[in-house]
Amino acid sequence: MIGLCQLMSPQPLGSKNDVDHYIESAVNSYIHKAKSPFFGSRATLLAFELFKQRNMYRESPITLTRMTAEVRSKFEKIKGRHMSFKLPSLV
Repeated sequence: MIGLCQLMSPQPLGSKNDVDHYIESAVNSYIHKAKSPFFGSRATLLAFELFKQRNMYRESPITLTRMTAEVRSKFEKIKGRHMSFKLPSLV
């Protein structure tokens, strides 16, 4: 959550890698340790909006993609099998 605090502060960021690492750590902790994907999703969406506010458009979709992968891996461990689906045919 310190990554969110750094994004909310009006001061310039020291390093984007540090902020990204802190946000990734918070999301992983919420999903794996606290077993609360709701709070992991909340932290991800807040980070997404704060990245957009700072005009850091390259980092915004990366946070959403990472969160999706974390939830999917958690679901696969629960189900014990690989998730797969087929897209419907347009023909």
